[in-house]
Amino acid sequence: MPAADSSEPNRPARKGPPKRDSRLDAKSPAGGKSPPARVPPPREAPRAASEDPPLEVSEATRSPKPDRRKLVLIAGGVGLFVLLAVIGWAVFSGGRPADGSSGPAVAQGAGGEKPAEDPGAGDELQAPQRSLKCRINTPEPGFVAFVDEQPVRDAEGKIVPTPCEVTIAAGRHVIRVGKKGWNDIPRVVDVTEAMDFDQEPTYEPFAEASTTFAAPYLEAPVGKPIPLEKLQFSGRCQDPFVSANGREIWYAGSGPEGMGIYYATRGTAYDEWEAPSLLLLSRGADLPASPSATTDGLLVGYTVPGKVGRVWGLSRTSEEGAFDNKKPLFYAERGEPEWPSAQLSADGKRLYWLENRDGKLTSWTAARYELEVEFNKPKKFPLPGGHPCLSADELRQYVFDGKQLQRARRAKLTDSFSEPQVIAEPNLADYVPHPERRQFWVTDDEQWLYYAEDPATSGKLFVVRLHAGPGRGVLVVGRALKPQKIETEKTEEQKKPDLAMKPDPDEPKTPVVDPRSLPTPYAAFQQQLAALITKRDIPAAAKLLADQQNKPELQPFKELLKWDADEVAALQTFWAAVEKAASSYKVDEPIRIGGSGFTFEKFENGVFKLKAKTKQVERKLREMTPGDLLVQADKIISKTDPKGQLAIGIFLHFEGKAQAATMKARLDRTEGAGDEFREHLAVRRLKIIEQELARENLGMALQQIDELAAAFPNSPSTTQAEQHRAKIYSYVKWEERGSREWKPSAEDSSYTIPFQKLPGSMLVSSTSYDSFNLSLEWKTISPTGQGGVYFRYPGQGKGLDTAFKVHLANDAGVLPDKFCTGSLFNYYAPTVNAAKPGGQWNTLAIQVRGEQTLVTINGKKVVEVLAIDAAVPKQGFVALDGEFGGIVYRKILLVEGVNTPSK
Repeated sequence: MPAADSSEPNRPARKGPPKRDSRLDAKSPAGGKSPPARVPPPREAPRAASEDPPLEVSEATRSPKPDRRKLVLIAGGVGLFVLLAVIGWAVFSGGRPADGSSGPAVAQGAGGEKPAEDPGAGDELQAPQRSLKCRINTPEPGFVAFVDEQPVRDAEGKIVPTPCEVTIAAGRHVIRVGKKGWNDIPRVVDVTEAMDFDQEPTYEPFAEASTTFAAPYLEAPVGKPIPLEKLQFSGRCQDPFVSANGREIWYAGSGPEGMGIYYATRGTAYDEWEAPSLLLLSRGADLPASPSATTDGLLVGYTVPGKVGRVWGLSRTSEEGAFDNKKPLFYAERGEPEWPSAQLSADGKRLYWLENRDGKLTSWTAARYELEVEFNKPKKFPLPGGHPCLSADELRQYVFDGKQLQRARRAKLTDSFSEPQVIAEPNLADYVPHPERRQFWVTDDEQWLYYAEDPATSGKLFVVRLHAGPGRGVLVVGRALKPQKIETEKTEEQKKPDLAMKPDPDEPKTPVVDPRSLPTPYAAFQQQLAALITKRDIPAAAKLLADQQNKPELQPFKELLKWDADEVAALQTFWAAVEKAASSYKVDEPIRIGGSGFTFEKFENGVFKLKAKTKQVERKLREMTPGDLLVQADKIISKTDPKGQLAIGIFLHFEGKAQAATMKARLDRTEGAGDEFREHLAVRRLKIIEQELARENLGMALQQIDELAAAFPNSPSTTQAEQHRAKIYSYVKWEERGSREWKPSAEDSSYTIPFQKLPGSMLVSSTSYDSFNLSLEWKTISPTGQGGVYFRYPGQGKGLDTAFKVHLANDAGVLPDKFCTGSLFNYYAPTVNAAKPGGQWNTLAIQVRGEQTLVTINGKKVVEVLAIDAAVPKQGFVALDGEFGGIVYRKILLVEGVNTPSK
């Protein structure tokens, strides 16, 4: 790393823009501007995603925003999944042109262009063009390797363990590995030649799984329907729509929260779905149909069969926010036709729908130039199968009759579709096509078919695998390799025989585990107890509680254990009431479960035996929805019974956030016992926080303080937790280097550094890191005040020669370059200079995961890059720069590998 000129500061503050250094134009997202005073010697800079020329992609296939369920850091602030969408277009479409006009691409009707005889020919599964053979290594053999979220398989379709050789196309890819008990960090790589990738996952046996190694769909058999249990209700579920990345699902449902559009997510395309939630603005008296969403998930469209033709749109401003706006996207201008189904394009600029006018079915399309304007005049557009079921690029339309899945294609958006061709034959006996329901969805890689059973009977959701891997696109093929031992030249001392007992070379090595990554004794017990209660296995929860009462490590928590025992007893009361109510029905007495009507036959062994109109059905009591269970409990427990209402409230607490409003109503009937229960929940969290602080696990403590404050904002326990937060900065230990005196303020733990050049002045962390989060506040107090944060510093030598640095300076208003505030100094310019004027406090957050570096200043993400340099170690210390001064640091928090605190 080039050394700074000792005769001047790292970079003086400037009043105006510098002269342009044209050599940086091709690499810097901000134009590559640099100061004219000096140009550092050339040196390998971190690889950044923005350094490659962009692929030409049509508006129809571009993905505007990434999914933020996985942290994959790439350069220039460009979201990973935008890149994957671009790469996916390039390889999946085989480079075929798509309509890239700036205006709306309105498809032609029957009188439009004649479709090509074989549009999109050759777009099925294929080997990569310009392929390269690369090796993926792991700390120990047996990991599953993933390239762009596709597991590496051999020629026979079997998953290949690491170490392995994989054949992939040249270009940018995401490489990661998965194995039970390990957390992995995805790596964005540019493959230009045959390369070795040494993946470095972290051994965390008790952490939540962050890979798809144990995901239920990774090895799902082809052709076998899998019920989507977590998405099911006792009522109907219809018309699934799955995002192109396979991580979001929307569907119409009649669930415990009402009828409307339900939404669920998952970590990867092979994971189980999380519990669904209702989009509240979609709730109504009629079951909606055919939801679809834009790629960024900010706009959802759907229809309501049986009503006058209209496509409703729900919108929100961020992926984490709630849908807060509802309005018609398009509606029938004349007559009273019905629109059974519709679909939005991935960018929200085109709309397709099926119209039913007096029994005559016609498909239509409309387009618009921008999302903020209305759609243009609609045009008739023949869609094979009628119901829109188009791929993300809109070049494929699917038709499914329960036996054969067919695909029609076109080469560009202005073409008509070809005749459908059979691409799979799942032959699903329980699937019955319905004129008013789309009922099925095909994933963008044609690997999975989601569907709903006959809506007239059950309407349950299923998924069936069509192929062992992607049915369309580029296949990732690999082969297993034998682990290799790296031999190094031994010194004379090392060549001497070692008479000590040597370990068995075949004995597996046990990775060193940081004890702070393990839960504290009471936290571990709480996790086990909550898991059993959530599964509704109350007898097992009671047994666990009895077994743990006398454990020595839990003796300091006797009062908390008593509260646990009281709550388990309350749950026993609740379930006893439910079973008593279930046993009280008489034969042929009407009973409603899940919104459906039945007649009662008998209840035995926890199972209702019921009679429907045409058949007998069974409903397990322990699998019924909270709403149905409350109906039973209310037959036995009076509204004026405080203990009984407390038992119901405790049951609803363990059923999850969806029951929060109902839980509050029940706890409010308990004459103060409900408030005591709530505070017991808060106190438990506070005690666990104090345990984390006692063992200096600061990142986890802060995360739990945030969770406590969000769940119990007015609790005395939250007040105590916030007092702990205020003192958190005093826990961070630093070592002074150089001749400067670092005197922290007792009031706010701030360090005020006068403007005086003292070379080598740094405040160095007591621990080295390869992954960390740092947050602080800073302000400059002189016209040329500056400083910054070094990371991966080896512990000796000049910071600029041996480490990376995030630069901070009094340069508000200066155009962004490789030397301004927020830059990865001398390597990479920020997307924006987010510094405030001198004298004002700024916030800085740095998140490092190995090579992946994310910098945020004043809430703006300014750098997202792979920090790679052979001269900088992969692990090192974090240090505050105090060489030039004129800067104040405060509220400095440095933690290892956990989420950045929100405060």
